[in-house]
This record gives sequence, C-alpha cells and structure tokens, in this order.
Amino acid sequence: MVAGVATVATALPERGYSVGQRIERFCPPGSTVMGLRGNADNEAESLRLVCRRWDAGAIRATTDLTTLGATQSAALARQHARALCQGGGVMVGLYGHNDANPVRRLGGICRTLRSIRGSSYLGDNEHVTPAAGSNDGHAFGDSAFERQCPEGSALVSISVGSFSGTTPTTVQGRCASVTAWAQPAAVAAPITTINATVIPATGALPSDLQTVTCARGQFLAGLGVRSISRANDSRRVVERITPICRAVTP
Repeated sequence: MVAGVATVATALPERGYSVGQRIERFCPPGSTVMGLRGNADNEAESLRLVCRRWDAGAIRATTDLTTLGATQSAALARQHARALCQGGGVMVGLYGHNDANPVRRLGGICRTLRSIRGSSYLGDNEHVTPAAGSNDGHAFGDSAFERQCPEGSALVSISVGSFSGTTPTTVQGRCASVTAWAQPAAVAAPITTINATVIPATGALPSDLQTVTCARGQFLAGLGVRSISRANDSRRVVERITPICRAVTP
C-alpha cells in the first residue's frame, strides 16, 4: 500500500484469530511497504513494517538476459546473489575485485533514471548494488576496479570472457547514450566499451567472449551472480553472471 498516493486503501483478508487488541500501522505518506521484520518463537512476538519511499520510476519491468560464463565441475560450493538498482535506477558502471585471472567480486554502480515528456535522463542519486563473490579481496592484494560510462550514458550490454571455459577473467560493459538508446531502433545509438577488469597479463583478450545486449528502450539495472569456492583456494570466484535489463517506461 502506498500512503498518500491512493485515496482508498485496500485491506487484505485477515488470517488467524480475531482476538486481542486491534492495531494498525501505516508507512509515512509517499512510502510503500517493502517487507516485515520481527521476532518469533512458537508464535509471532513482534512485527514491524519496513517502508521505502515510493518512486513511480521504480515500477518498471525487468528482463533477465542469457546467463554468461561456464559451470565449473570442480566447484565445492555455490552462492547465488541477485541485486537490482534501487528506485527504478540503471547501471552506469561496474566495480569489484580481480587478481591475475579470475574475477573475484562484482557489483553495479547505479543512477536513477527519469523519463519526462518522452525524454530520458540520469538523475544525481548514485548508489551501488551489493557486490557478490569473495569478501576479502583487499587482504590478498587483488586489484580493485571501478569503471563508469561517459556522462549521460548507461550500460546496455555486457561481455564476459574466459580462457577455454574457465571462470570469468574479464568483464566488459558497453554504454550507450540514455537519450538515444531510449528511442526506437531507427535512431542511431553508438555504443562505448568500458573494461570493467584489468586485462590479463598476457595482453590478449580471452578466447571465449560472450556478449548479451538489452533491447532498445532497456538498460542494465542489475546482476545475478553465482560464485563458487574451489579446492586449494580460500577465496570465492565469480562463476556465472546473469545481466538484468530494465525498461525505460513502466
């Protein structure tokens, strides 16, 4: 329920016993319920609402693209993480850690996306999605990377490279003008490539380079990242990446 937006609130059917003192709690005006927190033993002892400011731009359709990377047979344990830009935002960059070869950690840099009278532009609210993968890159001297698109551009495509099916060694983002990419395909929209990780010491791009691109009118807005642990390696590495696109309009 969004307080301050709808003039009539809709009450969902009650569940449980209708005994005891009735209480009502509402999010502040302009906010919506995002979840519940509380404590429970055999019964619920306490509950409280988790509210977030409502933004019309947040209600935009998302689409998962083809998952990039190869499943590793030697993996000991896997972790899955999925994170989206907040408030209808889109990704304008990538950050994380990598060492001589594998990408250890990966997250997105986001900015809000506004659409007014058919024109799209980036807002000033920059934030990041939680990075997935190893949590201790700095302690082992891994290279931290942070790459952003040119001003006025956002990520529309991503490439993942590896050597003969190993875990990703390189992640590349491709950016396009927000104004141009939001328009129909007949409008030219040049794409700029950013390297999100340090190219391996050999100086050559990996032999296996997989690329996926959002449809026109959509921008990258999140990542699904699967990381693994391996024998003789105390830190996790990124195994597979699922780019998530978000439409410009609801």
